[in-house]
Amino acid sequence: MADSTTTAGGADAVDADARDATETRRQLLHVATEDVAHQLLIDVAGHPEGAPSEKELNWTNPDVSRRTVGRRLDDLVDVGVLEKLTYEPGEQPEDADSNVRTFYRFTDRARDLFDEVGMFDPGVWRPVYARVEKPDDVRAAQAVPRP
Repeated sequence: MADSTTTAGGADAVDADARDATETRRQLLHVATEDVAHQLLIDVAGHPEGAPSEKELNWTNPDVSRRTVGRRLDDLVDVGVLEKLTYEPGEQPEDADSNVRTFYRFTDRARDLFDEVGMFDPGVWRPVYARVEKPDDVRAAQAVPRP
């Protein structure tokens, strides 16, 4: 009798885990389809390093205020779609031609989900991103090695 209770309880835990995973997937996909967030994620997917700086993201989204870009990036980090890569002051490579220190890339969990559902494929977006003419300061930011 104790074994069947344990089995039933274990099944409930598995069902709860499956519901949590489904809800997490739903949340990630929901936030990724919001207009500004969607465009930012396309830019992340298209970036040659897969980790643009906020400077680059502001430049590629001129119709969106810097404040909104910053807020959306924070939201995407908070829900686990993006992770921040940051140089502490003085850690950035000395040969960098830009003073950008913070970059954004997909979390492994988000990248796996997006690959599964066919969203934000770097193979699609990197050639598009590469064709865009960029001013010198944006090219310098793009060339900074990522932490």
